[in-house]
Amino acid sequence: MKYGEGRRVAFLVQGLFEVSDSIGFDCVYQYQRLRDCSNSHADVRIFAERFVQANYPDVFIEDITSFYDWTSENADVLIIYHYCGQWREIDDYLTNRDMPSVVRWHNNTPPWFYMSSGVSNAVHTISGYSNILDLIDCKNIYFWVNSDFTRRQLLALGGQVERVSTVFPASRYLDRTPEGENSKRDVAQADDGIDLLFVGRIVQHKGYKGLILVARRVAEVTGSSVRLHLPGRIDVAMRKELGEFANEHHVDARLYGEVSEAELARLYDLAHVFVCLSEHEGFGLPVFEAMACGLPVVAWANTAFSDLLVGHPFGFKEYNINAFVAAVISLGDSTIRDRVLEIQTEILKKYDHDIISDQLKQGLENLSKGSSYDLLLQGLTPHLRREEVLSGELVNAAISSRNITVGPIVHDSGSNLYSQYDLDIYREFLNKRSEERRVLLSPVGPDPHVLFHSSEFSRNAGSADERGVCFSLDTKHSGHILFGPYIHFPAGRYSAEFLLEVTGVTEVSLAADVTADGKCIAEGTLWVRAGGAKVVNDVAFTIHEDDMVVEFRIALKEKSAATLQFDGVKVRQK
Repeated sequence: MKYGEGRRVAFLVQGLFEVSDSIGFDCVYQYQRLRDCSNSHADVRIFAERFVQANYPDVFIEDITSFYDWTSENADVLIIYHYCGQWREIDDYLTNRDMPSVVRWHNNTPPWFYMSSGVSNAVHTISGYSNILDLIDCKNIYFWVNSDFTRRQLLALGGQVERVSTVFPASRYLDRTPEGENSKRDVAQADDGIDLLFVGRIVQHKGYKGLILVARRVAEVTGSSVRLHLPGRIDVAMRKELGEFANEHHVDARLYGEVSEAELARLYDLAHVFVCLSEHEGFGLPVFEAMACGLPVVAWANTAFSDLLVGHPFGFKEYNINAFVAAVISLGDSTIRDRVLEIQTEILKKYDHDIISDQLKQGLENLSKGSSYDLLLQGLTPHLRREEVLSGELVNAAISSRNITVGPIVHDSGSNLYSQYDLDIYREFLNKRSEERRVLLSPVGPDPHVLFHSSEFSRNAGSADERGVCFSLDTKHSGHILFGPYIHFPAGRYSAEFLLEVTGVTEVSLAADVTADGKCIAEGTLWVRAGGAKVVNDVAFTIHEDDMVVEFRIALKEKSAATLQFDGVKVRQK
């Protein structure tokens, strides 16, 4: 196979200085595959801002100055940039080039995993997603993603199907096959206890607490001692939290930190079962590496695994601790274990050197003019693709209309599943917002108050603009025309000033009330006069308990020819 004939290609990654860096290893692997599979006329080079040449003795790595010199002198160079976070200098350089460039994206960890433990991490990942959005907006940038799951994530952010190709990541275990492996690691014969293994960074979303609960239940059910081996770079905050959680549940959880390749191989050889309960994986290399080592896998088949572990009997679609425990214990039956290993051998055929090389070749071909037909076709459902005439016409129509400018539309990912992470985040957000407003109610300054703008209220009629909400009063409206904003108040005595204006008549009267936790606690009549004539439109109310949810409501008393404008409610503590 040959591809890249006659091309100049620059592989770029920010760092090649860490031994266990999967992004750097993937960049070097793609460079080597393209270099070795291209003809002698191709010019393929690799560049990094920071690197340790000794870590890659068979690869000549060039510095960032050489990258700028070469790509500036040769405008036709194809840049394949292995993205690992915002690198503003390179982002700007790529977006300002006329030639197509490739951004290799391995997905980002969503921010909700970090909101309860470290806001700085959440800010960092939000910045990463925002940067990807900026790159999506550049029409000359194409994306090589590491799985179909990451492809769906990119499309959910607004990516275009014809600019996205799936290229699986590289692994040091691609040359290892499970035949003859793991013959001695049988759960049923584990006289000295059961060794469970998971490999990955010790961070919030990797599912470590679930692993500890699985280890505890396996020990309780089998009566065996269970050791949970956890090699991987450790987040500082997680070390203490995870250690305390393991001690609480009396689990022997062994945190190794980063380990050498030799030590990792030893742990793969030592373990009886590989258990993965990670909540977010762009690809999930350790699961495939475990299978390549002949190690039976029990996994929560979410995110990337929903595609990559199809057909695996212990790749569970739902998160169920009892099911994970039962799977681990059942592997003590040699018949079950052998069957699982046999199925894993078949699954591994979906991930090898030839498949990755073909994906690289397809990714390069998709950069060529007119190649978007196949990519658009891939974006259709399998049922529609089987209708050749219909799908062909649809794709041709899409190609002919793609130059029509359509503004970006913010839309959901399509899953619409609400988790406890979401509940906790929004509850915390609303509580913080309430706390900030409580401070403003403190009796300091010339006019301490909180203004609840009209945009924070719900309404059954009227129209809204930046200033406020307008109602025509010539129609009788049943019930309340306006209500909200459902804010937690501390205990205290307050007054609510309703900010209202009227035109078309001299004066109108309205009914207003205040509720706390759904019960009416105060009511009054509001008089609104034309021309801004001063009228006191306050309703006094008392909150007897902290954190009661307060609502302000307005209803019409009678029809009139007036137009009413509502700007908000100003609340003061008395």
